[in-house]
Amino acid sequence: MHTTCSNRTRLTTVAAHLLTIGALFILPEMVSTLGRPWQLPWQLQAGTYLKAGVYIAVFYINYLLVLPRAIRQGHSMMRPLLWNILVLAGALLLLWAIYRWSEPYWHKVFPRRGAKPPHPSLILWNLKWILRDSVMIVLTIALAVALDMVRRYKVLREKEDERRLAQRQQELSSLKEQLNPHFLFNTLNTIYALIAVNPDTAQEAVHRLSGMLRYVLYEDSAKVELRRETEFVRSYTQLMTLRLGATTRVGLDIDIPPSEEKLEIAPLIFISIIENAFKHCDTGSPQSAVNIRIAATGHEISCMADNTFNPSKHKPEHSGGIGLQNLRRRLKLIYGPNASLSIASDNNHFTVSITIKTSRR
Repeated sequence: MHTTCSNRTRLTTVAAHLLTIGALFILPEMVSTLGRPWQLPWQLQAGTYLKAGVYIAVFYINYLLVLPRAIRQGHSMMRPLLWNILVLAGALLLLWAIYRWSEPYWHKVFPRRGAKPPHPSLILWNLKWILRDSVMIVLTIALAVALDMVRRYKVLREKEDERRLAQRQQELSSLKEQLNPHFLFNTLNTIYALIAVNPDTAQEAVHRLSGMLRYVLYEDSAKVELRRETEFVRSYTQLMTLRLGATTRVGLDIDIPPSEEKLEIAPLIFISIIENAFKHCDTGSPQSAVNIRIAATGHEISCMADNTFNPSKHKPEHSGGIGLQNLRRRLKLIYGPNASLSIASDNNHFTVSITIKTSRR
């Protein structure tokens, strides 16, 4: 992808140069020969294009040699200025040579228009010529400097974007590395508790865990299909239900139409709030319950995890613990303003909701 972007940038730069050169140097010479009632000698036509070639050479000497070398070697502006004085002098000499070569042919053409040929010895006319071409050369150098500044700005911006992307990916990897051991520790605790109560159920839990670990440890894609994420949530919920038994009512509602199953989402984005719901549920109460709902409508995905809690034992923090803080950071890094995390508690219920605006594959 980076190579494709670089090639596209290079093609855009070349196209911009061709258009600029054509508009500033070649088009005026072509227009100047249109609509004339006489046929210009080829020497005069060649002279006009040779002049354009001198300006083009001045541009690329600066754009490709003088400016990049000065920046690469860390020279002050004095060195490029001295080089450009030499370039200016050399360009004026070339333009003067072109003029002297084509001058006799202008003398032949002008009388046909009823005008007197210019006198080559007039000092004032020579000064006007030098001033005119000097201004054109300086403007050409200024154009090269301006385009070089634009080029360097684009390079700096691309490097900054790459640095931010690398930093973002590193932070996401770090957050996922924190999530995986936390998930594994909690799940192993669940199986350990089941072994003491019901070995057969513990064996089933180990079987479910093996499939879940493959998803947790080896899924390194930036996005997965929503169908795969909900399968993981379903397996985890069933595993936790085995641990809680009949003491806690567990509800899982997945409302995703078949047409929305291929919506893409970041892997393991829901597990933190679901883990939290099981962890902080008041399992000692007859009314204890955990309810999870995942829905997808159009380009929006939502996940809600609700659990009962005992206010005398647990006072929920609306900022969330480490898991929810990491989740909030992941949502911001991956989705930016297109994702939100809300936390609420009311009537002995603690509810955490995630809403994500996403796109189809």
